[in-house]
Amino acid sequence: MNRVVLMGPAEVRARLRVSRQRAHQVINREDFPEPYQVLPLGKVWDAAEVERWIRRRRPGLAAYGVASS
Repeated sequence: MNRVVLMGPAEVRARLRVSRQRAHQVINREDFPEPYQVLPLGKVWDAAEVERWIRRRRPGLAAYGVASS
């Protein structure tokens, strides 16, 4: 069984190495992956989808990936 690795806004922020405000701007972009699920606590994303987005949009950060896809 494949296990989905999830990222919340804090993990996205850390992965992108940006401020909380900038991370909020990024995750609300039209081209950012859709949330895997929206929970009462907030949105979570499939880490593999976020990593694919980073490889396309932020190639300088791709070498520091944390999730395989």
